[in-house]
Amino acid sequence: MSHYQRYARLRFSQLEMVCAVADCGSVRLAATRLHLSAAAVSKALREIESLLDAVLFERLPRGMIPTSRGERLIAHARLLLQELQGLAADGGDAKPLPGARLALGASPYIVARVLPQLLSALPRVDAARLPLVVRVSDGHLSLLLEQLLLGQIEALITLYAAGDFAGTNTEPLVVERLREEEVVVLAAPALCPPVRRRLPWSELLALPWILPPASTHLRRAVDGMFHLAGVQPPQPAIEATHLDGNVRLSAAGLGLTIAPLELAREHLAAARLHVLRLQQPLPASSLALIYRRASAAHLPGLHQLRAAARQAFATR
Repeated sequence: MSHYQRYARLRFSQLEMVCAVADCGSVRLAATRLHLSAAAVSKALREIESLLDAVLFERLPRGMIPTSRGERLIAHARLLLQELQGLAADGGDAKPLPGARLALGASPYIVARVLPQLLSALPRVDAARLPLVVRVSDGHLSLLLEQLLLGQIEALITLYAAGDFAGTNTEPLVVERLREEEVVVLAAPALCPPVRRRLPWSELLALPWILPPASTHLRRAVDGMFHLAGVQPPQPAIEATHLDGNVRLSAAGLGLTIAPLELAREHLAAARLHVLRLQQPLPASSLALIYRRASAAHLPGLHQLRAAARQAFATR
C-alpha cells in the first residue's frame, strides 16, 4: 500500500482523536474530551499507527509525547479539521453570519499602530459595519508563527526581516510585504543631547538601553550593528516586549531604545525624544502579511484583508 493510500484511509474522527491526545497529553484525558472510553481511544490509536506503519506518540510515565512523525501528522490534521469546520459553516442551514471571518495574529505594536489604518480601508456594508469580522490574537512572532502553521490563526501581520524564520519550514507560507518601516535609535535629549555629527555605535555602549527580547529581529539588528562596529552588544538596563512601552520609557530618560519611526512621531514632535544620527543606520524592516498558501484560494476574509492592505499602503 502506498503512503497516499494509507493516509487516504484516515477518517476525520481519527484525526480529531490524534489531536486530542496531543493536546491533553494522555489517553484518559483525551477520552474524557471526546466522550469515549480510554480503551476505545487506545484501540483507535493503535489502529492508526498500524495503518500508517508509524509510532505517533512516545508512551512515557509523564504522558503521551508526539514523535517527530506524530508532530507532522498533527500539524496537517489541525489544518484539515479547521478546513472542515469552515466547510460546515459555509454549507450549513443556519443563518449566515454578517460578513466573512478571519482569525488574525498581530503584535501589540501592529494592533495599536497598523490595524486601525488597515481595517479602515475595508469597504463598509453600512455606516456602522465592516464586511469582515476579525478575531485578533496578539503575541510574539514565534508564537504567532506556530499558531499559523497549526491552523489556529489564518493570517498574521508582523514586522519582518530575513532570518526571522530560521529553522522553520516556511514552504506552506506566503509572505506579502506591505511597506518598509524605517527603524531608528531614539534618545531623550537629557540623556543624550542631539549632535550634528554622526555617532559611531561604539560610543553608545556607555549609555543605558531599553531593548526588546533577544528573540526579536529588532534586538538582533541592534546586536548586529554593535558586532559590525567590533564591540560586544550592551546588556539592556530594561528588557521589555512592547515597543510602545519601550518608547515611553525612553521618553522618560531611562535609556536609548529602538523602534519604527512611525511609533515615535508623537514623542518627536513634542521634543521628548530625538533620532540619533548614526554612522551606520539600522536596516529597515518590512511590514508583512503572512498566510498559508492553501488558505489563499478559499478564505473570503483573507481576500478582503489583502485588498484593504493594497489600498492602505499603496502610497507608502
